[in-house]
Amino acid sequence: MQKFILFFLMLGMTMIACNSHEAKPLELNKGEKWVANAATTKAINNMLTIVSKPNLSTDEFQEQMNNEFNLIFKNCTMKGEAHRQLHNFLLALKSKINQLDKNSTADKKELTNYLQSYFDYFK
Repeated sequence: MQKFILFFLMLGMTMIACNSHEAKPLELNKGEKWVANAATTKAINNMLTIVSKPNLSTDEFQEQMNNEFNLIFKNCTMKGEAHRQLHNFLLALKSKINQLDKNSTADKKELTNYLQSYFDYFK
């Protein structure tokens, strides 16, 4: 019975931690970049390409960006602190994607800069 209660207590704590949607500042791994999986880096590069396309409608832009964003989660194999740091990066990224006004070059530049900052923290 104690194992059963402990299991559900741990499950609840995990769910709360995974559902925390507050992005925290990114940190390096003792001064070094975190190792990311290839699928994540590919999706970030694809997003940089999408942001640079001048003639996408807002719907097309959102669809393409969200497809790449979802692929990161689908193909994620990262664990531990690297995974937590990626989670922090992705929470802020999702907010920027959702708030982007397609006609705003300032918003696109900010999103581009943020996507490029991925390479400051991950390799």
